[in-house]
Amino acid sequence: MKVLAIFACLVVGVVVVKGNCDELQKIRVQNEWNLVYNNHRDVVCKAAFRSLFKLSPESKALFSKFDSDDTNSPKFQAHCTRVLGGLSSVISLLGNAEVYASQIQHLAAFHSNIPNLKIIYFEQLGQALEQIFAGTIKDFDNKAWKSCYGNIVNGVTAQLQ
Repeated sequence: MKVLAIFACLVVGVVVVKGNCDELQKIRVQNEWNLVYNNHRDVVCKAAFRSLFKLSPESKALFSKFDSDDTNSPKFQAHCTRVLGGLSSVISLLGNAEVYASQIQHLAAFHSNIPNLKIIYFEQLGQALEQIFAGTIKDFDNKAWKSCYGNIVNGVTAQLQ
């Protein structure tokens, strides 16, 4: 078990290095996330998923049991808040490599069991969030977002087929 944990840390470490999300970028992403998401989570959730569904209409089927046809429904809002809450958790762990690696590994295993889930959906959700944040924060750090979010996506989707 210890070997598996060390291996997971090494894999995530390689992903982090590959994406080049440096310490300053991690702090910027955390601060910008806290500024926008923590103060406007309902609006951010709905806007991000509406954008995803516009970019990839077929992705809506993945969320059908959560009333994805009505993004104003309490059931859908609760689910998209859970999804972005998971992202919020990962972002909060950007500076804690060991716990970050464990969370990424957990999310990768979880998402590997979802039929028809595609990496492009994660990328498009990130693009939607980037647009929301860029429209909200005057000096939004797009480079930091792309680097750090890219690392997160690489880790979470590592087990997708």
